[in-house]
Amino acid sequence: RVGRALPLVRAGGIDIVRPAPDDPFAVPEMPPFRREHPSQYALLGRRRANGRVLAVWNGRRMLIRSRSGYVSNVDLSEDQSPPSAGESVEIAGFPETDLYRINFTRAIWRKREEAKGKSEVGKGTLEEAVDVSPDDIVSQTGGVVRIEADFHGRVIRLKGVVAKVPDEGPAFYLDCGGRLVAVESEAADGLREKVKPGCLVEATGVCVMDAENWRPNAPFPRMKGFFVAMRGVDDLRLVESPSWWTAAHVGVIALLLAVAVLAALAWNVTLHRRVNELFG
Repeated sequence: RVGRALPLVRAGGIDIVRPAPDDPFAVPEMPPFRREHPSQYALLGRRRANGRVLAVWNGRRMLIRSRSGYVSNVDLSEDQSPPSAGESVEIAGFPETDLYRINFTRAIWRKREEAKGKSEVGKGTLEEAVDVSPDDIVSQTGGVVRIEADFHGRVIRLKGVVAKVPDEGPAFYLDCGGRLVAVESEAADGLREKVKPGCLVEATGVCVMDAENWRPNAPFPRMKGFFVAMRGVDDLRLVESPSWWTAAHVGVIALLLAVAVLAALAWNVTLHRRVNELFG
């Protein structure tokens, strides 16, 4: 909860002084990020912004880049399905901040038509991917964790082994030299069908810094790290299928061999008794 709270002492304690506008997008445009106290953003009320969708994940979360190149996280209202990556949209929501950028919560969106002859900064679907490792983004030296926040919103490519494919949540977890990276996508079900644990893959997607928004009881929001938001199944390339000789398969073979040995011993004992009965 952000800002002040006013408890109601009776039912019907709210009188509507001015009804909501017919057009929910008829609100002021969000000004550029300023180094103000974070609580000031909660007092602005609903604001709007224009930009291009870089990535969508989790059913109602997306990343947009404004015409000026500014990147914002957007949490959509549950009443709307998200747009697709690459679409040009206008959003209206309530601004918050993680001290690095402006984000929007309880937002709605509509498609925005681009003016002819004008291009827009940050076309996430066309940006050239940068080959990186997790250590390029998050590193630790002498107990101090360093996070390269400039990667937020950039298209990156990671190479690693699929460590886990959960039924819910991220599409899969990628093991990049001992560092686990979550891979999210709106096409998570399609990705789960395409990969298996042990596959060596190249995952291309938008780097998203996972940071909490400011709250009065958490004056220093925690930066959790980063994850990769893939834009579709075509962003995943299978480099090498997993070896058949996995630990599970070796265990099954060992069990079958043990059963075969026990069966052979039992047959020998039975045969030996039969011979003794006939010739003993």
